[in-house]
Amino acid sequence: MSGDSAASAVAWWRRPWVQQLGVLALVAGVWAGSFRNTFVYDDVQVIVEGVRIHDPSNLPGFFLNSTMWSAAGGGAGNAFHVTDVDTYRPLTMTTFVWDAALSGRAPWSYHLTNLLLHLGVVAVWMGVLRRVRGGAWSPLIAGLGLWVGLHPLLAEAHVWINGRSDVLAGLWLGVAVGAYLRGLEASRPAARWGSFAAAGVAFLLGCLCKEILLLAGPALPLLGWSRRAE
Repeated sequence: MSGDSAASAVAWWRRPWVQQLGVLALVAGVWAGSFRNTFVYDDVQVIVEGVRIHDPSNLPGFFLNSTMWSAAGGGAGNAFHVTDVDTYRPLTMTTFVWDAALSGRAPWSYHLTNLLLHLGVVAVWMGVLRRVRGGAWSPLIAGLGLWVGLHPLLAEAHVWINGRSDVLAGLWLGVAVGAYLRGLEASRPAARWGSFAAAGVAFLLGCLCKEILLLAGPALPLLGWSRRAE
């Protein structure tokens, strides 16, 4: 390969969309084997033995009850009782209704949704890193994207179907952080407060996917303080 060809190839790889697609393609290829997996643990209670995600008329019930109301034998009542709460993840549970409409009690659509959400997490957080670095792309961003996408310690969240709440929470948190950073950089007040409002909505949606995300709330103002201190 000539010097000009090598330089052209490097320049081509440095294009943001090429880096992003390359990382996402590699992550998707590595985890494509998850489609061979079947239902395990809570998957069986919610998807195989459960009936509520298979009936869209139950959608309001996901917001009025604790999470395990969706499982076979979980909470018979329709009223939400704080004392009965184990977890509260209504938005996560509503995503299973879509999967149930596609494949019923076959696992492929559930794994497909998890994989797509996992790829979304990788893409969103790569975008956040790019914004932190002032809009520049680098091998560091691609490397960290691959770390998030491929590290086995994070695999349970997207390979296990019912681990989806972690993936959704991570996705919305990334959207919230990206919007918050955009607000900090905005020069017009309307754009700034619009971005902050979008960050708040994204953070709320993340909390409706996994309630533990509430603990990450103070990180956004802290991030703003650190950015102003630079």
